[in-house]
Amino acid sequence: MTGPAGGLLLRLAGPLSAYGTYAAFTHRDTAPHPTRSALIGLFAAAAGRPQHQALAPHHDLPGHPTYHDLAFTLRADAPGTVHTDYHKTGGGYPRHRQLRTSQGTLRPPHKSALPTHRLYLLDAAFTVAVTGPAPLLDHIATTLEQPHWGPYLGRRCCLPDEPLVLGPPPAPRPRRRTAAARSPDPARTAAPRPGDRRGHLLLGAAAPRPHTGRCSPRTARPSRGLRTLPPPLPHPAGLAHHRAPARCPVRRSGPAAGPDRLPALGAPMPTAVLTQILPNLRYPAVRRDLADYPALHHTLMRLVPDGLGPQPRQQAGLLFRLETDARQPVLLIQTTLTPALERLPRGYRPARTRDLAPLLNTLTPGRQVRYRITANPSVRRRRPPPGIPTPPGPPPRHGTVTALHGEDAAAWWRRRATGAGLNLLTLSMHGRPFRRTGGPGPYHRLVQYDGTARITDPALLADALCTGIGKAKPYGAGLLSLAPA
Repeated sequence: MTGPAGGLLLRLAGPLSAYGTYAAFTHRDTAPHPTRSALIGLFAAAAGRPQHQALAPHHDLPGHPTYHDLAFTLRADAPGTVHTDYHKTGGGYPRHRQLRTSQGTLRPPHKSALPTHRLYLLDAAFTVAVTGPAPLLDHIATTLEQPHWGPYLGRRCCLPDEPLVLGPPPAPRPRRRTAAARSPDPARTAAPRPGDRRGHLLLGAAAPRPHTGRCSPRTARPSRGLRTLPPPLPHPAGLAHHRAPARCPVRRSGPAAGPDRLPALGAPMPTAVLTQILPNLRYPAVRRDLADYPALHHTLMRLVPDGLGPQPRQQAGLLFRLETDARQPVLLIQTTLTPALERLPRGYRPARTRDLAPLLNTLTPGRQVRYRITANPSVRRRRPPPGIPTPPGPPPRHGTVTALHGEDAAAWWRRRATGAGLNLLTLSMHGRPFRRTGGPGPYHRLVQYDGTARITDPALLADALCTGIGKAKPYGAGLLSLAPA
């Protein structure tokens, strides 16, 4: 850093914002907070610098500072909501302007238009503290007040609210160090509630190493110079994190769950492990798996050892759920055996694993939690007993499994939650697509349930967490997740 140091406070807020980290042609994601690349691009656009000169030194300022000398600290005032917008691109153009294939040839006219998925943050607000050379910060503040090109929050359609510049940070007031000042107040230093991101310090950025090559803000790595805190698992992932192995009761076949179904004292207990994978959509095999749940189940079975008998999924306790509400698909996998992550194909790594021992150890009666589960609400229609009149219409086939809808699906989850040791307080539900590429095979109706509940029976709840709830477990259903309320 050259010259005297200074500080500048910015407010990045607006109806829409997008800070891309990974972009394929048909999928444009957004980070949950502004990236270093987006901030430098904002400053360069306000100063009227073209893309190839964005990171060049400022020869008109003392010390010739560059944007590499800046450090950023971000605070999330309002995390916002991730929204997916669908576009169609490439249609209606002349032949010479139509889209091209990966080999460089023109796409056929009937395949020229492609749908794209672009993710945005709705109503997000961040406070950014910028530190660096004082002359450069004064120049940034002036150009943001009178920009050469209009500022935007990641994409050109994302206009910022006013005010954009809050001014320099307030100078710290001198305080006498007394005994009370040296002793921190426990109420002020208490840890924030898990999962609460409002007003949470997201990341601190030290000045990066000097850059020797030419790079534009759009193509620079967003994480350059950022010391980012480890991202939590998507909501809801667990109540706590611990290194001790989780102990799960073994589910046995039989009637409804109950305390008599727990294993005897001294019986072997499996270890429950939760694995989070961010699939890389650049790999065609990954895209094929995510579009077909049977194929995805076949790939995930590589995590467990061979020779588990005629029901390997039940023996390994494998459950999974595909989360598509975040900026990119997230795959949550739970097993009662240690997963062999090295057996997964390319595109499914890196992966993060966590034991579920803290979650099971903190299950106490009366505790309020948030829950999420994607389930297959269905019922097997039985033949009515003799003498019971049948409803009008064609009689259902004996043993037919029928999917439930509306209030019937909600009542199904209330019954299952009660049997799993939960007393539901709130409930919201919406359908999830059953991903299938066609051809013969199973098809299940999936519904995602979210809400809050109160724990009534920790033993039953631990059994449901480790073994899943409902049918269609090989196809992305049954995995129950909890988080603090």
